[in-house]
Amino acid sequence: MNQTIDKANKKKEVLKLLSIIGIDTRYVSYTPKVLYINDQRFAKFSKKRQVTFKKYYPKIEIINSNVLRKICIKFSEIIANEISPKNNVLILKPKNKVDYLLKIVLEPYARKYGIKIMEYDIKNINSFLSKLDQKNQIFIKLDKLKNIDKLFFSDTEEYEANKNDKSNLIKIDSVLLSQTLDDKVESILTSIFKGEGIPFSKSDYNNETKIVYPFINVPNSWIDTFLETLEKELDSKIDIIIKNKTLNYSNNDSYYKITKSFMDFIEEIIPQYRGNILKSSNFIEDKLINTKKSK
Repeated sequence: MNQTIDKANKKKEVLKLLSIIGIDTRYVSYTPKVLYINDQRFAKFSKKRQVTFKKYYPKIEIINSNVLRKICIKFSEIIANEISPKNNVLILKPKNKVDYLLKIVLEPYARKYGIKIMEYDIKNINSFLSKLDQKNQIFIKLDKLKNIDKLFFSDTEEYEANKNDKSNLIKIDSVLLSQTLDDKVESILTSIFKGEGIPFSKSDYNNETKIVYPFINVPNSWIDTFLETLEKELDSKIDIIIKNKTLNYSNNDSYYKITKSFMDFIEEIIPQYRGNILKSSNFIEDKLINTKKSK
């Protein structure tokens, strides 16, 4: 408990200093060992200000990457349309490097949008998503005495009926998952090769608790390049580097292998094919959803 308080106090001190020396912390991601500049121009984190900051915190490293800036731009385009100020946002407890990157890029949105970011260890993501239908919403139930929390699903009627417990309930407005552009295209192509058609997602979830994929327009190659840069530039070995580079959870079945071979082949002919496949899939899904609504 004391460690948590110490970390929170250190974070406040660092962010306060950044503000004092003229840094816009809405464009800087804070971690205990590294500061990531999401956008140099908006953050105003000049070389001179970096030198000033280092006088007070010489052990905290500073990363300024053009690739990270590109990732953050794509990330913000999704977040701007899906997240509202003061929302309660749930992310998975990081299991791989992309999960860690999502956590890092999301961090300044607590200051930019005033959102509350919560982590939860979800063992089986597919089982989790299957429970979130058009009626169910996600809540975190807090037990302050035991210092634990519990994730559970409830429909609106059940939530309204338990008014006495409302003080201990936090409604989750959005769940952010780390699926990348490559992951999504792999999923689409594998489903097609299996004869199951295009896998749809938008119609499966309600507007009470949104499922958001902020890296959906970010290719794996950008993430690989950024992580390789980190390994070269950082003196300290942080979590995002230590974790295995697992970019997806695909099964090594025959269809998956066919998909990988096809993606490698078409990459040489049409480098931008991933974005085109995603746009086509979204277009078809939107058309089908509108057709269902009009009936």
